[in-house]
Amino acid sequence: VQILEGVLTPKNRNEQNLVGELEFIKSEIILREVVDKLDLDVSYHAQGNILDSELYGSSPFIVYDYKIENHDYYNLPINIKLLNRQSFEVSVGNNGSTIKKTCNYNQLIKLGGVTFKIKLAQRADNQSFIHNYYFKFNSQDFTLNYLKQNLIVGIANPEAKIIEIAFTDHNQNKAQAIVAQTDTIYRIKSIEAKSQSNKQQIEFLNEQLKEYGDSLRK
Repeated sequence: VQILEGVLTPKNRNEQNLVGELEFIKSEIILREVVDKLDLDVSYHAQGNILDSELYGSSPFIVYDYKIENHDYYNLPINIKLLNRQSFEVSVGNNGSTIKKTCNYNQLIKLGGVTFKIKLAQRADNQSFIHNYYFKFNSQDFTLNYLKQNLIVGIANPEAKIIEIAFTDHNQNKAQAIVAQTDTIYRIKSIEAKSQSNKQQIEFLNEQLKEYGDSLRK
């Protein structure tokens, strides 16, 4: 569990206001931006003898320029074997059939109902060509539900106006990144909302001053 404390709200807010902030942090307005900023639309995994492990931020290959033509390919494991620094083998099974291809890096690949490209990451080393991997294109609904189910937001200290954000995941780096990004986006959105509120107040005061000036002239 990764926990971040110290998300401060303005000191003139009471506990009821803090509850509203908790709901705002867990809202899709925040979570959709977390998905976009952290590229959670594609997940990378290493196959193990007993358990598979997610390679968040440490995958030896990167999927890019993808296009989903058939929604059945969302959340579907696509297997990949890195053969060498020039080529790889990719396969996917769907509707009882398996498609298997040997391709070059940075080549446009059409695999059933999806097209994409794969490049070798700079972190790839000799060990990268030993293991078997798979990746998944995560649908937006799947990713948002994943964030909602594992994100924990609560009031850590009502008097100090401190909100606690925690996230539960097997991958420590991923959990830390999600907590930090949620905090960052929340702060930005809070400033934007405050700026908008201030702008509206200024416009209202300017209008009042204009009306007051007109009254004085009359």
